[in-house]
Amino acid sequence: MALVRMRTKKEAFKMLKLDDPNTAITEHALYIMMRSGQVPCIRVGAKRLVNYDALIEHLNMPTRAETEPPKLGVIRRLG
Repeated sequence: MALVRMRTKKEAFKMLKLDDPNTAITEHALYIMMRSGQVPCIRVGAKRLVNYDALIEHLNMPTRAETEPPKLGVIRRLG
């Protein structure tokens, strides 16, 4: 059974910088991903712990813009 690598925001950011020194992800962007639920995290007391492996998996997923071609000449519905 593999152990889940749970890290604080600062620790996860440091590990990310070690893995990719030229990353464009900031510590604040990581915080936003944790708060919005894009990356699984749990609260332990006053700290939030992020699943580092899930963070890397999330960052490796293609974005919607990469998977869907833009729809040109289509009127989209509002509301």
